[in-house]
Amino acid sequence: MHAFLGVELELPEPGRALGHLRQRPEFVGDPSRPALHGGVLALLADGAAGAALISRIGRSDRLSTIDLRIDYLRPAAPADLMCEARVVRLGGRVGVVRVRVWQELGQDGEHVDVAEVVTAYSLRRRNDES
Repeated sequence: MHAFLGVELELPEPGRALGHLRQRPEFVGDPSRPALHGGVLALLADGAAGAALISRIGRSDRLSTIDLRIDYLRPAAPADLMCEARVVRLGGRVGVVRVRVWQELGQDGEHVDVAEVVTAYSLRRRNDES
């Protein structure tokens, strides 16, 4: 799904991921404002958070989202979205990641935060039989 929608991810270091999603007209959820649909922000954040966590666990280990809490700080303009995800806890069975989602708006490229996200993932380690 992420590739289909155009999510671009970069892993500058283990436990950290940067995400980028180019704006497309079909991402607008409220054409009267206009504003991007909140699900688009959540998709970008979940993808980046998962990538950040994967960079810290084994390649054969698996993860699945068990919780995603998103605070929408302001309506996201119909413009590109960027995010940064950082692993804040990596346990044996659960990983937690925080994500900041922003847009570069205005003539000087000012960063405007549009969402803050905390995700939790269930981890299944390759040697975990339960």
